[in-house]
Amino acid sequence: MGTGSGCHTCRSVAGFDLVDLSECALPLLDEAVPASQAPGRQPHTVRWAQRVGAYDAFIMVTPEYNTDFGGLTHFQPRDLHTMQLHGLVNELLAWAQALRPLRAAPLALHPTA
Repeated sequence: MGTGSGCHTCRSVAGFDLVDLSECALPLLDEAVPASQAPGRQPHTVRWAQRVGAYDAFIMVTPEYNTDFGGLTHFQPRDLHTMQLHGLVNELLAWAQALRPLRAAPLALHPTA
């Protein structure tokens, strides 16, 4: 993020990490059962679940532009998007904080029977 309005507030209340998906070695749909129905069993899926499970929230950023990924190897928001980016992050932080009590309680999403 840049150093414009709101950025310092975000950094004082939250930690940020960059996760490069190319380093996670996640194949496309190789689990026998969808994650919405059962936890993943493949080692890479378990590692991924542990990694993202440690976060209160996350933002996925892709270099897509008008449904085309070609030639985009470096993502850099334009200055005109800075305020929109800060607004997005501030909203994400608010939701993450509001939902923190739910994340702290163990949920039986996948009953063991």
